[in-house]
Amino acid sequence: MTAGTIFHRSHVPLTKWFLAMCLNAESKRGISATELQHKIGVCYPTAWFMLFRLRSAMGQREARHLLRGVVPMDDADYGGEGHGRIGRGTRRPKAVVAVSVNEREVPQHLKIVLVGDFTQETVNEAVFRFLEQGAKIVSDGLNAFGALERAGFRHEAGPTKHLPEGVQPFPVLHTQIANSKAWIGGAFHGLGPKHLQSYLDEFCFRFHRRRLLSVFERLVVACATATPATYPGIRRRRTALSAA
Repeated sequence: MTAGTIFHRSHVPLTKWFLAMCLNAESKRGISATELQHKIGVCYPTAWFMLFRLRSAMGQREARHLLRGVVPMDDADYGGEGHGRIGRGTRRPKAVVAVSVNEREVPQHLKIVLVGDFTQETVNEAVFRFLEQGAKIVSDGLNAFGALERAGFRHEAGPTKHLPEGVQPFPVLHTQIANSKAWIGGAFHGLGPKHLQSYLDEFCFRFHRRRLLSVFERLVVACATATPATYPGIRRRRTALSAA
């Protein structure tokens, strides 16, 4: 019954799995492992394990969809202190953020993919994972995006100069960057880079279903169709991860 799903070989009763899915889906800011631990009556490592698998299911569901049409794209960094460096030279985890928009510039779909650096090779590899061939990328002209056109994508460097102070060239895109940073920083204090991508996948999963009255049904479908994720294991004593 549960073979081949995220519930495979789990000793947690399905009733608690469904309660965890409901609590996670109905919370606008997500739920931490500490909070889930107390609400469904399991130990902390079990709660973290359950949320790890739920986020894995969300990420697998998100990977099925490619961005198409006009796609504003930019770089961003996430995480804690930048060790004295700011901007694109920071040591914080780096990501490529892209959002497809319709003819009225209303956001449709969002992708946030962590990258090791902003070289052309790394960015190209990341973009091929989430962008449909023929999509039109609009960026600020960052050198890392320069090779995208040669890779088969249309690329346009948008207006970045001579803008009033404080005005972003791609407000729709930068709104989602700001929202995702606030979500990560506000709900999951102390989150390290190791599992950051899964949290960003959850943010995108929620964004794409933001107009639904309930995300629970979509999360159930994602969990039922996802393959089991490898459990990385955590320490039983509380660490910075316990706030995640």
